[in-house]
Amino acid sequence: MSKRNYVITRSEACEAKQGPVTFLFGWAGSKDAHLAKYSKFYEDHNMTTVRYITPIFLAGVPGPELSQPLLPAFEEVNAADRELIFHLFSMNGCMMVTSLWQILDQQRNGRQIKEQIKGMVFDSCPSYTRIWSDTKVIAQTQAPHETANMQMLRRAGLLGVLSVKRTSTYLQSFWDPKIYENTSLYYRMLSYTGSDMPKNQLYLYSKADYLCGYETIDQFREEQTKRGNRVDYIRFEDSPHVEHGRKYPEQYQNGLRTFCKKALTNFDESESPKQPASKL
Repeated sequence: MSKRNYVITRSEACEAKQGPVTFLFGWAGSKDAHLAKYSKFYEDHNMTTVRYITPIFLAGVPGPELSQPLLPAFEEVNAADRELIFHLFSMNGCMMVTSLWQILDQQRNGRQIKEQIKGMVFDSCPSYTRIWSDTKVIAQTQAPHETANMQMLRRAGLLGVLSVKRTSTYLQSFWDPKIYENTSLYYRMLSYTGSDMPKNQLYLYSKADYLCGYETIDQFREEQTKRGNRVDYIRFEDSPHVEHGRKYPEQYQNGLRTFCKKALTNFDESESPKQPASKL
């Protein structure tokens, strides 16, 4: 990645008519090369893209400072005057949104930018994650080159810390009704209404996801439907976490294409390449 921490890929056709822009927020441990494979779908449809890997944050819901490095990108692509799609990967992508919403609320055109987000793609999220799954993500992120035995010891220690934290949160909930919203990414996302949660939503997730269980994604999705949002979803049977596009490229990309046609007034389907879906 460049020193500015995000990568913009401009489509000449898109820029000429100020067409839609897709922001992609990567999962924990991902690299720009991984994210570029997904942004190519949008670029093939003549959309400008912005790729960003959210820094790892292990203390619940982050503050606005986490998304500060991304803020200039919105000005660079003139986001306040263009249709936007947000594509979130895993809970790291959700983390970016919770931080970004706070910093946009402090900006002169922040509300306008939020209103320009015409659709949000939830890839393997949002989920109220299991503690043991959390320990695996944290251990692999903190010390990716450790031996399996050392990783297991690290996870055991983390399990104790996270268990105490969740128990404490549960006890606090008896006198603080906002404790979950203030400490859990899942419940913070659930609290968003109005322009904080776009009307058009697409969920891409799997029953085989060991990190972000499908049950709480189901619950989140169903709640959004009850609130009157336009919700589409593909629930895969056996694809691993954030690998649905790799295992089922045609179904995955067809889902994205249908969603973009529905959410955007300017989706350039006619100029997309006539070729089979590529492996992501």
